[in-house]
Amino acid sequence: MTNDKWDPNKKFQLPEIVKTPSRFRNTIGKYIIRRNARCVSCGLCAELCPCGVHPRYENYVLPLRPLAHKCMGFECKENDFFCVDRCPEKALTLKVNPILETLGDYRWPPEMLIAHWEMAETGNLPKVGLEHSLGCSGGGFDKIRFRPAESDKYPDISDEDIDTSVRLNKRGDGRPEKTISIPC
Repeated sequence: MTNDKWDPNKKFQLPEIVKTPSRFRNTIGKYIIRRNARCVSCGLCAELCPCGVHPRYENYVLPLRPLAHKCMGFECKENDFFCVDRCPEKALTLKVNPILETLGDYRWPPEMLIAHWEMAETGNLPKVGLEHSLGCSGGGFDKIRFRPAESDKYPDISDEDIDTSVRLNKRGDGRPEKTISIPC
């Protein structure tokens, strides 16, 4: 989703999305895919995988470590290109990343953190099936959404006329209700 040219006649345009480098040396993913010593570097996994998990370079015969953060995980098993089952040497294993047990909290579970890191780096929704829109709390800031209108349907109102304040503690559990404003 990029705009090739900025048109000053349009009222609203989305800015160009530019991918940034990851803040992590090794990007954290939901899954870990490992290649063991039985691998003969046949390249079948690289041919099969549409997500680019198995990089392979011309004139380089040794297998490279899989880019596990790109892996679709166990939902890929339903496809003909599931590399773990198709590997002729049975050299690949797939499991949920144990780091997920150490990340996050009730409102921001690990999948949501990983998804937001990816969205911040790429400007796009995650390609791997990560829950990115709702934490375990069932709402609150986990549910806040601002969706810009189409440029031809953009309302003719000033930013000051848009109320972006949010009421907190609406559950009636004894905590005081508060309203905070979010400038737009």
